[in-house]
Amino acid sequence: MNRTPRKQKNSQKDKAFLADGTCGDIARLLRSAGYDVKYASSPNPRLLALALKEDRLLLTRSETLAELGKDAVLLLPEDLTAAVTLLCERELIRLQEPFSRCLSCNQELLFIPKKDVRHLVPPYVYDSHSRFLVCPECRRVFWSGTHLERMTTRLNELLSNKTD
Repeated sequence: MNRTPRKQKNSQKDKAFLADGTCGDIARLLRSAGYDVKYASSPNPRLLALALKEDRLLLTRSETLAELGKDAVLLLPEDLTAAVTLLCERELIRLQEPFSRCLSCNQELLFIPKKDVRHLVPPYVYDSHSRFLVCPECRRVFWSGTHLERMTTRLNELLSNKTD
């Protein structure tokens, strides 16, 4: 299978995050916006060591965990919109390369030739689309459809007004 990267790596290091179990909604949103976000299913003090080791900002809604980390941890409000606003105000996020990462496993998506997805997508999708992306880890195939349009609208609502 001939796969090529979806995007070129920047010479400037992209921001990377580690979201604990209290921030699953933020993890998914940031991945859809193109950010490298590892997700851990529970808030755990050991996550702080992992965040520091991998040069990631730990995102949590756990006050206990936030107190342990000081500068390496950002305590987020419960409300998704308020959390995004805080991240934007701190200049930690902006709309960068949306839909360049797998929403499930965080890997960068790769272009895949149409002929290689015939057996992986429904016939209607194959016949009506020309561009496909694949996750090299979980093998999920992505294409532009109405779901992508709805997600783009949501991302723009959450990020665009706050990043200008």
